[in-house]
Amino acid sequence: MKPREIFSEAKANVLSGTTHALRYMIALSAVLILCCFYDLVSVGSIVDEANGYVSSGSSTYIISDVGKISGKNCELLNGLNGVQAAGAVKAEKNKLSIVSLPSAPVPIYGVSKSAYKLFMDKKPQDKGVYISSTLANTLNLKVGSKISTAGHTADISGIYNWPDDGRRPGYDYAIISPEVTNAAYDECWVRSWPMLNKIGDVLKTTIIGADQADKLSKKDNNAAEDSNKQKDKDTSNIFQLNTTHGYEFTGADEFDSRTTQDIWTIALIIAFAIGFTSIIIRRIEFASALHAGMKKSQTLLQVLAESLAWIIPSIITTLPVAFYFAIFKSDGDILSIVDISFRIIVSGVFGAIAGVAFAMFTIREKNLFRYFKGR
Repeated sequence: MKPREIFSEAKANVLSGTTHALRYMIALSAVLILCCFYDLVSVGSIVDEANGYVSSGSSTYIISDVGKISGKNCELLNGLNGVQAAGAVKAEKNKLSIVSLPSAPVPIYGVSKSAYKLFMDKKPQDKGVYISSTLANTLNLKVGSKISTAGHTADISGIYNWPDDGRRPGYDYAIISPEVTNAAYDECWVRSWPMLNKIGDVLKTTIIGADQADKLSKKDNNAAEDSNKQKDKDTSNIFQLNTTHGYEFTGADEFDSRTTQDIWTIALIIAFAIGFTSIIIRRIEFASALHAGMKKSQTLLQVLAESLAWIIPSIITTLPVAFYFAIFKSDGDILSIVDISFRIIVSGVFGAIAGVAFAMFTIREKNLFRYFKGR
């Protein structure tokens, strides 16, 4: 038989229902979808843990050295790969007494221009201060409102949340005042993901010498008064913003040890069984074709062509699951989701084709009458 005749015969078998393509398409699709779903759900839960780790402030490290942190150097850390946000912070000496709430003075923190990224998801308005949601709710304020203190009024450019989830206290009821200044600060905050190697060494680059701190303190009355007394002795302290979720994120280990990481082998084995079954139940038909003079290679080409009629739709049916997780659950790491899905789908397709081919090779013309007896 010529290839054209072989493919014509395969087409006729598919259209007539001889191959039961729909049955095997449903079976293989179910296997691929379930395997992809279970593995991607497992990976998605690790991604959610990572997002929770970052959003809780666990990936934010702080170096504290009163009056000896360079706001300029801290801002430069925003240019490092892996740094999501970096900004300098200092606590002002005096709390603010708000006109509408005189009995409860509010702490105020001065921050460098990029520090808003550590408090809010979006950039605040150009001018003004940003306040905690607790303070905003207490005073019934919103973005664009004004907050009045004795002799001063400021616009509210943003409102940030500071939940009680174990993160460093003191900012849940506060005013943050952005500054455009090269003054000395008390702290430098850095949020990185993935975590920077030797982040402590990176943070230490923001420390300035005693002489420079003294010069900056003359330009900024709020700089620490004793900065010139500390000379160049390292008095810094490095810590996490939130230690509730641990000092290190173990997501990489969880990913490597997840119970579903070898689920592609299950897809391979079951798909092999499906492919094998789809051919072996038709062994009389193929043994008869061999008996009639059809070559083994021709029958193999025919069954492979017939099998593609249910293998290809199975792939197409599975792709939406992979696309869903890649778009909505990958947190931007689409390639990892694609790689996981691709491995499972390819394993299933290879298993199905291998099962079909193996079944075909086990069928012998000389066993035709035995097949009839065992029918």
